[in-house]
Amino acid sequence: MMYELLQGQLLAETAVVTELDYLRSQRMVSEQVYLKLHFDLTRSQHELSRRLEKLDAGSNVVEQQRRLLQRRLIDEKQAPNLVAARG
Repeated sequence: MMYELLQGQLLAETAVVTELDYLRSQRMVSEQVYLKLHFDLTRSQHELSRRLEKLDAGSNVVEQQRRLLQRRLIDEKQAPNLVAARG
């Protein structure tokens, strides 16, 4: 589960960088504030990526990812059936 937690954190950091870039493009944040936040966020992203790569080296992570993806795909496949059964 540590892998999923790190993936979630990385996804959140990426969303924040995207929002920060948007705010900068709209001139809603000063260049100085943007540069500081962007630097901190990208440094955090690199650290999270490094930790994920380290976990990737472990053989059980690949199996955990496979099982998680398989569960998600099964849930996705069953979702239309649940909606139809309620309707």
